Amino acid sequence: MEPLVQAIQDYENAEAEYQEATQLLEEGDTDADLRQMARQQLTDSRRQMDQTRQQIKLLLDSTSSLQNVYVRGELSNYKIHSRGQHYFSLKDANGVLK
Repeated sequence: MEPLVQAIQDYENAEAEYQEATQLLEEGDTDADLRQMARQQLTDSRRQMDQTRQQIKLLLDSTSSLQNVYVRGELSNYKIHSRGQHYFSLKDANGVLK
């Protein structure tokens, strides 16, 4: 499972960089060069997130022990992003997956 853990960490890092760049662009008082760097960081982070998401999907799809996994829990915080992604938390008595 190490490749999967690494892929998830890579995704989380790219997502954090994306959030930083988004915040910088939302702060309207930055200079033009910094805004251009932030736009490039958004593009690079988005590409990295897409590539990592594909890698995670391939890893999950090719791991035979995960082919017949059933999950039971309570869905909460369900949201549909404007681009069509679905986000939710899955809770049970022992914890929460986001």
